Amino acid sequence: MLAVVAAGIASLVGVKSQQAAIEAQSEQSISVRFADALLAISENQRDLAIQIGNSIVEAYPNRSNSYLSRGSIDQLVGDGDA
Repeated sequence: MLAVVAAGIASLVGVKSQQAAIEAQSEQSISVRFADALLAISENQRDLAIQIGNSIVEAYPNRSNSYLSRGSIDQLVGDGDA
């Protein structure tokens, strides 16, 4: 019985670890794309920056950071729809 409980706990820990890794990858991807948009803004490529912001939300619609990133990009480029 104890072995079954231990195996169940180990399985749960493994699942939680996988979820945490996926969360971290999502956050990293959002951050990298946001940095790409900032670079585009610094190079006066406003349309590209807006496209990147939109792509962040399309890729991660359930992540609040994606909307915050897009809003920040829109503000930086002066998009009136932000």
